[in-house]
Amino acid sequence: MTDFWVPFITALGSQNPPDPASACEIAKEDEVRQGRVAVDAALTCLDTLEHFIFSSLPNDVEISKGKYHMPHFEPKVITLDYIQSLGERKASGGKSLYDIT
Repeated sequence: MTDFWVPFITALGSQNPPDPASACEIAKEDEVRQGRVAVDAALTCLDTLEHFIFSSLPNDVEISKGKYHMPHFEPKVITLDYIQSLGERKASGGKSLYDIT
């Protein structure tokens, strides 16, 4: 599970004065890191992995043609893009992330 809000609130609480834009960037970077760590860990054990569940959100900027930008959507979209960029990387047993339920 990845988390945007705890890093956001932590960053916001440590700033004087609070800077929501900066806190969003910190939280985004942290959540993207969390997602990549989870994906990379899954890739190391594909032969024995039974389930890998990643839930994302839509690319709000793309579907709204730039009208909306919800910062807490972005790290999930970036992580999904990362997963898709890997293609169907296979383990020695022939399984990929796409073969895992």
